Amino acid sequence: MRDGELDSDADRAALERAAETGDVDAMYNLGVMLVEDEPEVARRWYERAAEAGHAPAMNNLGTLVVEEDLEAARRLYSRSAEAGNPAAMVNLGVLQSRSGDLGGARALFERAAELGDRRAKRILRWRWILGLRR
Repeated sequence: MRDGELDSDADRAALERAAETGDVDAMYNLGVMLVEDEPEVARRWYERAAEAGHAPAMNNLGTLVVEEDLEAARRLYSRSAEAGNPAAMVNLGVLQSRSGDLGGARALFERAAELGDRRAKRILRWRWILGLRR
């Protein structure tokens, strides 16, 4: 790696070796590295990391599947949020707000905001400005 950037082939090979030995962070990082160019390969790495309990991988996997399987995405976001991932709290909150559960959504946004999530803070600020206080 140079300056925090992946040096593609060499870094990918190193991450794959680590992931094959069970390193869930390597699995997750492979997903991040490959999601744009090889989304199906990224999905498999996210799935492996998520199965091992990696909360950010659960969230990212949920984002990959949300269009094709809303309930699977909801389950992934929920598991990730329960593990303390504020990004998943926001994603789950968005799904809840779309389904009409504004109270549940607000609770998730507030929890994510407490954990420092900027997107949650922005959502709460706009909801207040628009007068959506439920």
